[in-house]
Order: sequence, then structure tokens, then C-alpha cells
Amino acid sequence: MISIVLATYNRPECLGVAIRSVLRQTVRDWRLIVVGDACDDRTAAVIAAFADDRIAYVNLPSRCGEQAIPNSIGMALADTEYIALLNHDDVLLADHLQLALARLREAQSGLFVGTAAFARFSAAMTNGGRMPIFSEVTPVERELGDVFRFGSEAFEPCSAWVFSRDLFETVGPWRASALLYRTPMEDWLLRAWRAGVGLIQASEITVLRMLTHYQQAGGAHAYEWGHGEHAMVERMFGGSDPAEIRRAIRQGLESGLVAALPRPGFSQMLLKMMRRMTAQQEWLAERLLTQPMAEVYRRTGWDAFEQFCLLAGLGRGHAMALALRLRTGEDLPPVPDFNELLAFARANLAAGR
Repeated sequence: MISIVLATYNRPECLGVAIRSVLRQTVRDWRLIVVGDACDDRTAAVIAAFADDRIAYVNLPSRCGEQAIPNSIGMALADTEYIALLNHDDVLLADHLQLALARLREAQSGLFVGTAAFARFSAAMTNGGRMPIFSEVTPVERELGDVFRFGSEAFEPCSAWVFSRDLFETVGPWRASALLYRTPMEDWLLRAWRAGVGLIQASEITVLRMLTHYQQAGGAHAYEWGHGEHAMVERMFGGSDPAEIRRAIRQGLESGLVAALPRPGFSQMLLKMMRRMTAQQEWLAERLLTQPMAEVYRRTGWDAFEQFCLLAGLGRGHAMALALRLRTGEDLPPVPDFNELLAFARANLAAGR
């Protein structure tokens, strides 16, 4: 019935937790397509240990440095009625697919975007581990067109997305960030908006967004962070009723204690980058990133954000380049040939490798 596409790169301790959250889904008729971004042997070992025929793994031969191309490869491989996405460091609650598919069938078409709880930091425990703190949730009131002015943060993570294969055929694949001034996620959401895709939302939390690795300090990189928060989340919530998990997270948010905590991580780094704008750049942003210009984009496809980036000195792929440096210390590699990678992936799946 549904294919779950999971793009990954060398985070085996998180990957196992993400896969087990798929295994716990109340919807059982699924296929998990894991697409490795030129991963080392640890990723293959994690997947092989599950010994589940519903899980397929393709490891791409060349590094993409981001999830856009691996996600698109996985979506192109999917031959099911519906497609879901899952980041390798996120966790699905057991009723995520059930709730999403029910809403999609009720609406008959559209993009389902559920609600996620975000853990951007964690607290040290006496046993040496760290407890993730869920300090915010995605907003309920949002529209696809909001991405034009405010970016895609309100639609993070893509782990909360479920849609029909027909919608993927309509909107197309994610495009590599090196080809874009916007992020691949923003670009895809805005193309969906232009295509008239309806947004289907749910207020129930069904995804746990784990961003605690951006707490890494000093010269180390985020993907080197290894303090066991994912294992802790699994111990806390792995066998729990989703309603109980939602209740616990909401109670923490309503206490007011966690909401006042700072927001470290990638989003904070991007804000710092954007705050270095000159007065002239701020003036341009205020006039180019407006609702009337969003309507121009919707009607014509001309994106004023590209003009802003050119005037502000921001090149293609600037946001993803920063993200990759934070994660692994790498620079964005050259964009590989998508059709060659897709042919490689199809051949490997057909051969059972």
C-alpha cells in the first residue's frame, strides 16, 4: 500500500531506531526503501540485522551530500499507491501511517503534513546519558504559500509527509540544492503550491524530530555526536501508546519550562548567517519577499528570492552547504547524474543487493 523512503548517511545508531519505529506501525502493508548516500558498511549491517523482506537497501555509488537526490531515487523506485518520507534521525509514532492514510482518503487528494515534536537539545543524566527535551511542535495553521516568505521550517520534518504516487508524478523529484537558491524542500513545496496541491494537516503529534546532534561544540561535527538520545527515546516511548506519548509531550510544553529554553542547532546558525545582512539587503528582503511577490511566483514561476540572493551575495546551495559543513565538515560535492543513479538503484534492487 505504501512505500517509506529513508535517506541515510553513516548514522547507524539512529538508523536502527528509525527502522524499528516503522516496524511498530499499526499499518502493516508497507515497504521500506533505504537509500544510502555512499554509506560505509555499518549501514548495511544495521539493515541486514532486521532480516525483513519488506526492507530494501540501495547504497548509491557516489556521494550526494544531502537527502534531495536519495529521497528522489527512493520515490522513483516506489511502486505503491502512497509514499512517505522518513529522515534517518527521526522517529515515527505507531499510528503515523494510519492517521495519514485516513486523512488522505477522506480528502481524496493532497499532501498530508502531520505534526512533529522537536527535540533540539538534551539534558545530561546521572548515568552519563542524555535525555532529549521536546520543546516545541510544528504550527497547525500553515499554508503551502507561506514557504515563499518564511521558508520551509513550518513544514519540517519531511518525516511528517505522506502523499500519493500521483502527486509525486505531478510535482516531480526533489532538485539538488547546488542547482537552487532555495533549499530542495522549499523548492518542492512551492512547486506543489503552484500545481494547486491541497494541504492536509493533523494536530496530533505523530513524529519525533531529533535535532540534538547540533549541540556539538568545538571543532567536532554534528554527525559525530553520540550520546544515545535515540536509544533513550526508544526506551521511553518504544512500547507506549501514541496517545500517552502525545499527552506526555503536551504536558511538558504546557508547563512553560521547556518553551523558554534556547534553540541551538542548524536553525540558529542560519539565523545568524541571515542576520549578517546589510541594511540594504534587509531593505531588499522586506520588498522582495512579500505576499504580492508570492502571488507573482504562483502565477508565473518567477521567484523573487533568487533575485534577493543574487543581490545579497548568496549563491546556489548556500543553506545546504552550511548544513553539510555543520554535519560532516564536507563541502557539497558536484551534482551526480540522477538518471545514472536511478538506473544503478533499479539494477541493484532487481538483483536483490
